[in-house]
Amino acid sequence: FFCSQAIKVLDFALLACPPNCQIFVEKLGLKFLFSIFMKKARPSHQKKRNKAQERRDEEHAVSIINSLCRGCSGVATARVLNKFMENQCEKLERLLELHDAYQAQIDAFFARREEEKRDEDDELTKQLEIDEEERKYLDACDHGLFTLQQIDSVIVRLANMGNALVTKRLVDLLNMRSIDTRQIHKVVTDFTEHMDEKAATERARLLHLLKRFEEIYDAGGVVVAEEEESMEEDTDEEEEEREREKEEREKEKEEKERERRLRSEKNRRDRDDDRDRHKRRRRDD
Repeated sequence: FFCSQAIKVLDFALLACPPNCQIFVEKLGLKFLFSIFMKKARPSHQKKRNKAQERRDEEHAVSIINSLCRGCSGVATARVLNKFMENQCEKLERLLELHDAYQAQIDAFFARREEEKRDEDDELTKQLEIDEEERKYLDACDHGLFTLQQIDSVIVRLANMGNALVTKRLVDLLNMRSIDTRQIHKVVTDFTEHMDEKAATERARLLHLLKRFEEIYDAGGVVVAEEEESMEEDTDEEEEEREREKEEREKEKEEKERERRLRSEKNRRDRDDDRDRHKRRRRDD
């Protein structure tokens, strides 16, 4: 129970928070995380447990790994990569095993959905004003699509993290398991299309990594040189986001300065009042 609660909290704590990702790795959290990822976290007397809870733990573990691949840098990144290199890259095999499992689950969901006859006058759809495509996407997320998106994002990020051994082994395993990279492309592209407008930079970054992943795969796992027009060049969205952040910082700074002045003025008035009261008491005495 406590293990499940802990990994759930960690998932939310590390989401889009690079400082927390760095701290998690520095505090030796990878062993705990990957023991759950590899289903080695619990003693034998706890093996007979709720499969739904196991699946939730698995989903949180995948989400955390994606956060680490996205948010870690320097030594922390190297330590994450080292985990995937252990025991002849068994964790890469596990990752692709999960890809196959969740892809099959999503394919089965869409197949069932096509066979079902849905009532066009569904009350919930009317109330929420959700169109059919949006409802289809949300239902798919409830049936494992979100976790598949996290898995495929990890695959794409690992291929771009600069470790030749991990990249080559990943591509070899993709070929051995006959995984169609067009599936990965579709899943990741669909994921970016449903990102919030505030995540424009992350969307562009992930699409760039996806393009690089496809180039690496076509090259047989060899990391190809970056093109001159790289993601390091500022996009219009990035520039606008930086401007917004700058304006927000300026507003926050002005607000803090105003609060400081108000506190200073209040303290000055309080001191004056204390001084007046003290003078009055002396006159009364």
